[in-house]
Amino acid sequence: MVESCGYKMDFLNMQSIPTTMKTTFYFSSVIAIIAMLMACDNQNQKSHPIVISVQAQAETQPIHAMEGEDAADDPAIWVNPCNKANSAIIGTNKKGGLAVYDLMGNELFYYPIGNVNNVDVLHNFPFKGEFIDVAGTSNRTNNSISLLEINENDRSLSPLNLTIDTMSISEVYGFCFYQSPATNKSFALVNGKEGEFHQYELIDGDSLIELKLVRSFDVGTQVEGMVADANFGHLYIAEETVGIWKYGAEPTDGDVRTKVAKSGDDNRFIVYDIEGLTIYYAAEGKGYLIASSQGNNSYALFNRGETNEYLFSFRITKGDKDAVEETDGLDVINVPLGPEYPYGILVVQDGHNKDDHGNPAPQNFKIVSWAKIARLVNPNLIMDNSFDPFCPAD
Repeated sequence: MVESCGYKMDFLNMQSIPTTMKTTFYFSSVIAIIAMLMACDNQNQKSHPIVISVQAQAETQPIHAMEGEDAADDPAIWVNPCNKANSAIIGTNKKGGLAVYDLMGNELFYYPIGNVNNVDVLHNFPFKGEFIDVAGTSNRTNNSISLLEINENDRSLSPLNLTIDTMSISEVYGFCFYQSPATNKSFALVNGKEGEFHQYELIDGDSLIELKLVRSFDVGTQVEGMVADANFGHLYIAEETVGIWKYGAEPTDGDVRTKVAKSGDDNRFIVYDIEGLTIYYAAEGKGYLIASSQGNNSYALFNRGETNEYLFSFRITKGDKDAVEETDGLDVINVPLGPEYPYGILVVQDGHNKDDHGNPAPQNFKIVSWAKIARLVNPNLIMDNSFDPFCPAD
């Protein structure tokens, strides 16, 4: 008797059947069993439970939108170089602007600059004889890149550039920065709904930051999540229904790529769409690449570095805050951000937010202590808070 996926198959008593018929019967039975097992495995690829879970410690105020609207999308963490507990979370609102939150989730500022999609932070860009921190975002209102200076004193944002037309990209989606370890040049990277990719060099212009197109290629189908490794010079792009592609991040690297193993159909714990990507940095090239598996409300962890081995997946379930579903963007930082977060945080978009009474509410962003994530498995994940952004002299 063979049992699989709840089905049972009994072999008949074969003693009275001629040998030639026995051979045909056995062969047909084996084929049927293999087909059944393959079907079962395909079913399990999409339904296998993810039992590892963690709970959010805090959440931002709801985004400026109606309940049920798909508005919040992507967060970025800005680290205050001299007062880390006074850092901020910058979140995009696809219905109209950028919000700035403190680490308790309180909204500090809101800027109605357009239907912004993805956001990232660049520390220490040399501009007009000093170093500034920059927030950059893909803006779907005018199909452009918007750059803003982050003001250390109060965490407010100030525009840094005119509208930068992204030219042949049909509709901008994903965005990230990259600072080259080889040349110290900084780049803004943007992709589009049809799989387009552009890389722009940031240049200290006469009065504003200018952008110069230095590379473009096509990924294939729809992309969004994107992150560049500032130490290894790797660029990761999530092709939503395919997996994660790994490119070189330098403008001379062209379109040569490899697919990250276990980032698509070859991993039962990933269900499309693949959305946000982020990197947890640690010393000696260690750390993790983290991806949002939107189709099963989970997050996949891969080793950072050359091989990107898949480690495990986890979910953010209900605790003091509601559970997180259908995450688009996410960001992680290893910097100590005060006593609540000594090893940094993971911030994720929540596609189905609920208020304290369990009622549906506009979307928001959830905040999870990295230490709690690191302790989900034994041995624990790396907890390395040695990275320290440049702190200018007084």
